[in-house]
Amino acid sequence: MLFFLTERGKKISRAVNIMQEVGIEYMVELGLTEILDQKNIQYEGEIIYNGNRHLFEGGEKNET
Repeated sequence: MLFFLTERGKKISRAVNIMQEVGIEYMVELGLTEILDQKNIQYEGEIIYNGNRHLFEGGEKNET
């Protein structure tokens, strides 16, 4: 089946994508990455915790 989005539909789709990205960034900032891992959601980010910088990429945690 083939379908096309109207211009309004395209705008809504872009808005939903942005909201999902912001939500994922927020969850990473709060350290809620376990939930993202369980759902196999890709994410990137970094958190400074107790003076240590923690990088997150592709669902795996790497401490630097």
